[in-house]
Amino acid sequence: MIGERDYCLFEVSGEELRFFRCTGGERGETGRVKVEWHYIAARFLPGELPGEGEIENAINFIEDELMKDPGLVNGEDLNLYTRDRGLAGLLGADGSRREFSREDIEEDFTDYALISMGRSPLLVGREMDRERYAALLVVREILNHLKFERLILDL
Repeated sequence: MIGERDYCLFEVSGEELRFFRCTGGERGETGRVKVEWHYIAARFLPGELPGEGEIENAINFIEDELMKDPGLVNGEDLNLYTRDRGLAGLLGADGSRREFSREDIEEDFTDYALISMGRSPLLVGREMDRERYAALLVVREILNHLKFERLILDL
């Protein structure tokens, strides 16, 4: 259960993410963007090992979608929450890990980016998982462009 009075929340709705601003028990939708990670993986990461160009195209698409609606930008230093169990699984959340800082996401993304640039997954210490890669891309861009410091899972 979220213990904060004011926060932002996103939910998955088909190929879209729906964003809400929650204030004092009231919840109002602030926008929708078509950047759900399964959609991104299917559209931009078709192979087993996405290349740099495919990743760059995905990033550009996600950025463009997020920046279409300036009302999504966090101007009040609120935390971002989600209740999406699928995303939690892709991010490797477990019973004790439910908060991911911008730096945590960036570190995981960098590992996958190194694989895309040709580094062996064995050297990076990860197996390629394009659904997880797409989820990291989406969360990374949300945190960076919408100015959130962390994503907190409310499961």
